Amino acid sequence: MTDRFESTTSQALKRGFGFSFILGILMIVLGTIAIARPLFAGVAANFYLGWVFVVGGITQLVYAIQTREEGRFIWKLLGNLLIGVLYFVAGLLLLIYPLEGLLSLTLIVGVSILGSGLTQIFWAFLWRTDSDWSWIARGILATVLGILVLVDWPSNTPWLIGLLVGINLISDGLGIATFSAVARETIDESQSAAA
Repeated sequence: MTDRFESTTSQALKRGFGFSFILGILMIVLGTIAIARPLFAGVAANFYLGWVFVVGGITQLVYAIQTREEGRFIWKLLGNLLIGVLYFVAGLLLLIYPLEGLLSLTLIVGVSILGSGLTQIFWAFLWRTDSDWSWIARGILATVLGILVLVDWPSNTPWLIGLLVGINLISDGLGIATFSAVARETIDESQSAAA
């Protein structure tokens, strides 16, 4: 009985890891396409973000109305109303003006990377140890990358976001495909060792 259960479980796991492997390969292909067509990938990311903001804005408004019995309704409604309206309007603007939205998105990415790098450098010096200088190295790298993005903005807008999306898709796809292949192999080895 337990052998049959283990066999069924192993088969289900192998199918799941097989699906994950295919998903990883698909992500690698989509990442490659995004790098080959960065403007298209950037506009697609912009539309995705626009819809996320629109849905987020609607969700904020619905939450405020549904929780009106919990007290402080007026303040919650005003706060969530403001956030919801801002999200909704930002999402609509990204959907209506995708190229302008891509310009803004590139600027936000550059500022975020620069801010992340400067923050890492600050914390590295604040919590400095003799053995770990990786925070400073990562901080300097992020700061330089952020400066490069901002110095070349807006001329880097047509390719930067698409390139970053492509690199991220390939990186995640490789991780998922590799993990799935190793997991399937481990299941096969444990089954053959048990037999």
